[in-house]
This record gives sequence, C-alpha cells and structure tokens, in this order.
Amino acid sequence: MEVTELVPPSLRPPPAAPSWAGPAEVPVAPSPGGRWQLPLAGWKRPAEDDILGSVRPGDPRRAQCQRPAVGGSRREGFAEPRAVDFAFTAEAVASLAPDAAWVEGDGGGVVALPCAPAAHAQARLDPEAELLVAEVRRVTDVGGSDYRRVLDLHPGESWDMQVVQTRFRQLMRLLHPDKRSKVGEARAGGREICDEAVNLVLEALQAAKRELLGGDEQDPQRRAQQDMRRLQEVQRQRARQAMHRQQQSAAGKLAADIDRALAPQTEAAPSAEVPGRPDPTGREIAGLLARLNARSEVPLQGSQWAAWCLDALDVRDVTQAPGTQV
Repeated sequence: MEVTELVPPSLRPPPAAPSWAGPAEVPVAPSPGGRWQLPLAGWKRPAEDDILGSVRPGDPRRAQCQRPAVGGSRREGFAEPRAVDFAFTAEAVASLAPDAAWVEGDGGGVVALPCAPAAHAQARLDPEAELLVAEVRRVTDVGGSDYRRVLDLHPGESWDMQVVQTRFRQLMRLLHPDKRSKVGEARAGGREICDEAVNLVLEALQAAKRELLGGDEQDPQRRAQQDMRRLQEVQRQRARQAMHRQQQSAAGKLAADIDRALAPQTEAAPSAEVPGRPDPTGREIAGLLARLNARSEVPLQGSQWAAWCLDALDVRDVTQAPGTQV
C-alpha cells in the first residue's frame, strides 16, 4: 500500500505539473459581481490591507496599502482587486461630489450621501445685502468732509434740496437699524460700523441744509455767493440740455438724409414728355460749366458765367442755338 492512500484527500498536495507546461498558474474564478479575482481560500492577505476599511478615500495610507511590491510573486505583487476597485470608485465620486458623506452600503460598497456645505463656505448674499455692504464701505471711506460725496450727488444735483432729501431717504431706507438685513450688517463690519455710516449720512443732511437753505443769515456775502453758484449751475444745465436737443435734431436729420439716399430708385424710363428732365444739350452745358468752374482759380458769378458759356459753346449771339455759326 502506498503512503498516499493513508493521507486524506484534503491534505494531499496537488499533482505536479509536467515540465513542458512551464510554471503553474494560479486558478481564478468569477466573483458574484462578475469580476475575475484571485481565490482567497488558504491565503492570508497582507496586514496592511486590514486598514482599508477605516481609511477614507484620498488618505496617503490607502496608496501605500495598494502599492504593488517589486520583485515579489504574483500574489504579493498586486493588491486585492476589490480594494483597487473601491479606491477608483471613491476617487471618482470624490471629484464629482466633494461635499458628500462616505458610508458603507449593504453589499460592501461605498455610497456617497449629500451633506451640508462646509462651515467656512460663505452663502451668497441677496442684492439688498450686497448694496448695504457697498454703501457702508463707501460712506465710511468718504467720511464727513463733503455732503455731496457722502450722499453721492451729481454736480448738477448738489444745489437742489429736494434731490438731496430724496437721496437721504434712499440711504436711510437701506442703512436704518430697523430695516437693514442681519447678514449684510455682519458682512459690512458689524453694528458699530453701520451706525457710524448712519451718523455720517445725518451729518451730511444737516450740512446740506445749512448751505442750501441759508442757515447763516448774518453773512449776506456768503448767501450771495451761493445764489450765484446756484444760478450758474442752472445755466450750465440748461445749456447742456439745449446742446443735447440740438445733437438729437442733427442726428435725426442726418438719418433722414441717409434713408433718402439709400432709398431704391423707382422712377420710370426717361422720356421726352417728362417735365423737368434736362435734355442732352442741357446736360452737356452743365457738365462743361462744372469743369470750367473747377479749372478757374476764382469762382465765376453773374455775367462772368454767361461770358464763359458763350465762349465755350462758340456762340456769338445769345439768340442763336449752341453750335451754329454767325
């Protein structure tokens, strides 16, 4: 009896491959997911692969665990196929959904769930809050030096008290503590900065009233200067309006001339019965006169035109037709 008969089949070594077949290949089998992977029965995976379940995608330790060994055998040179697929899926999902939570699904895979954005991400402001931030920064940068700059008035509007009050109401509707948004107040620098902007706007209104409404009645010279400035500004504004109307009129006239020049010609064929159409002799005379006037250094007028015409057409008598001899 041979010794191999006493050894159970499960403990017998696999039969040796013939020498002509080369090195033995490791048998593979399809996995339930449809992928071909190495059989893991009887093979203990490396210890560093045990931490794959607790390492998030993108961690440097995952790359170290999946790095193939150099110079090893076939099983030692490659990581587990499932770990490689997991890393590829994790990196792809991370690039598409950066704000996602990683959880392990029922089938052992990884699922990305949407989560709240990061705390440091700033929410987009509404237009009113953005306008509040811009006005607070502008007013605080200007200071209380000039009410025209604080209220952002046009040079032509700085002498009109009604326009000044309208602009003041617009700013206070935006900067008032009971009407400004909390998000815009926080972005503008806080409550103190916004209150400082409100005080500057109030001071600008008082300065405009003192200057425009004649608060200094004991100084008639200053009031006369203000009246003169106001009158000059009104005159300049009227001159600008008149120039604007003149430019509009000239532009409209030019557009009408261009339209008439580009209009299609719908006239009928030339005929002798059409009144007002010059005959060939008249056209010849007109062309000749134009050439003679262009050659002469001094433009011809009155009787000089008649003399030139008679001389050019060789006419000795005015009553004769052109081209006839005396």
